Amino acid sequence: MDKQDASSVLSNTRIDYFDLAKGLGIVSVLIGHSMLGEYINILIYCFHMPLFFFISGYFAQKSKRVNKRWVKKKALNVVIPYGLAVLGTIMCSVLVEEISGLLTGENDNHFFSIVINWLWAGGLGTGYHLLFKDMSLPAIGPIWFVLALFWALLLLELLKKISPLTIVMPALFISLLGICSSTFIRIPWSIQEGMGALIFVAIGYEYRKRNFCQLTKNKKVRIGILIIAVVYTSLCLVTGCHIDMVKNDYPFLVIDIIGTISVVILVLHICCYISKTRIRLECLKMIGRCSLWVLVFHTIEINAFPWYIIHKICSQLGTSELSNIIIAALRICGAIMVSTGIEKIRSKRQFGHMKS
Repeated sequence: MDKQDASSVLSNTRIDYFDLAKGLGIVSVLIGHSMLGEYINILIYCFHMPLFFFISGYFAQKSKRVNKRWVKKKALNVVIPYGLAVLGTIMCSVLVEEISGLLTGENDNHFFSIVINWLWAGGLGTGYHLLFKDMSLPAIGPIWFVLALFWALLLLELLKKISPLTIVMPALFISLLGICSSTFIRIPWSIQEGMGALIFVAIGYEYRKRNFCQLTKNKKVRIGILIIAVVYTSLCLVTGCHIDMVKNDYPFLVIDIIGTISVVILVLHICCYISKTRIRLECLKMIGRCSLWVLVFHTIEINAFPWYIIHKICSQLGTSELSNIIIAALRICGAIMVSTGIEKIRSKRQFGHMKS
């Protein structure tokens, strides 16, 4: 991470190792939701969602200010993937229900209940099932991230205007407010989750703005980051506790923030090092470039696809322990297929622009 990266940000050219890191992050999301094991999940949760918020902050433009045009643009970036995820979930859920009815001979019409359930989930905009008066409210799933990111970026822009010299301390206060308030009251549309994520966005922004990437080239600083990252992940593994941003759950509060940021910076440096070697991970980079659409696909399949069939088949074959591994592998294959399709669409568009 160097000055060349900053110039690449300004010129909107892609930086290979950021795509690699995002690819690693979204694949980690797929693996984490496949439940391959407690320790694997703890390691994944130590960095995967903070990584995306950090990178979003890193690429936030310095000169931008909040105005109607900015809000409209960012809102559109939320509405399109979020709307597609909700619509796709409804369509696939109805389709799976119809096919299941045909196969089992049960003709119960659940069309309206399915539509209402997922519209309610989409309206609430939370990533997990909230409890309200002993009733479990529907959750929209992984796409909560785009809502939280919108609020985090909006808060970042406001802080840039209110506190131009440093935004980390005000961001930390807002994040702690969002995290602590979640234990008393839950607000829909992932607003509190966005407040909690603000500190990662703010640190990512300051990391590039103040050129901290040059500081982390220092050997002693790198060793310090490595030690903090190892100590933090060890703490999580020993205690069985970890950060869970979708629930705004930070068991160690500030320690979680410091620890996950250290792991995120370590992951970015590892990806930077790999990108300079002969190791070519083009597939992972491609998934990283299409990570948002992979998240949309993942939201639809985790909500609508009958993964219990895999568990039943493996159970009948006496290989129950392989079911989650198979599900993770299928999800990664799906991510590759989605990314390949998106890349082809992008290349056709670029070719069309060149011709015109």
